[in-house]
Amino acid sequence: MKHKGNALINDIARVYALSAGIKEVNTAKRIRALMDANILNRKDALNLADAHEFIAHMRLSNQGYQHNLGLEVSNICYPRIYLRWFAISYVMPLKWYMRRRRG
Repeated sequence: MKHKGNALINDIARVYALSAGIKEVNTAKRIRALMDANILNRKDALNLADAHEFIAHMRLSNQGYQHNLGLEVSNICYPRIYLRWFAISYVMPLKWYMRRRRG
């Protein structure tokens, strides 16, 4: 996830920032500065920022899951394992909440 996800977003923000003379080194701040400078339109900037945050969250959640299982913590995310954990941790409680709320 780190090398094919966030690295791509980091590179996009870095290249655009360098071309615009923006000195920020933090990816989220670069994206914001690019939007403020009208280099990226608001929609694209917010999409990049959301994707960056989502991938970072997935990566950290996956690492927490690996740690809880006693596995070696890495940036590798196995979708089948992670999706099952995601369903148990988030989707099932949400469905339970929605059923209780309705009835």
